[in-house]
Amino acid sequence: LATYDNHIEAARLLIARGADLNLQDASGNTALMGVAFKGYADIARLLIEAGADLNSTNGNGGTALMFATLFGRNELVKILLAAGADATMKDVRGLTALHLAGQQGNEEAWKLLGGPEED
Repeated sequence: LATYDNHIEAARLLIARGADLNLQDASGNTALMGVAFKGYADIARLLIEAGADLNSTNGNGGTALMFATLFGRNELVKILLAAGADATMKDVRGLTALHLAGQQGNEEAWKLLGGPEED
């Protein structure tokens, strides 16, 4: 909840006290997925530095990178890719983050994820 509501100091405290960074909610979402959805870059960096799993999947096979792409959080796309997130992972529909960028018309994410330039 601290990460989802952008409470960075509370998140730091929880991490310092050994909170499970990869704990999943009923849908399989992690804190990193939540901040990717919301666009909280500072907390994303904090979670990544503390060892959060970049490639954890939820019940639909979604990843933090997919959330960031789907919701136009391109700064998070950059952060996740720089940290080593796997852009080739597929959700239960067989879609990658690149597919989602194309579906959403997110040109910046499309380029960041290695999509071909259009003529």
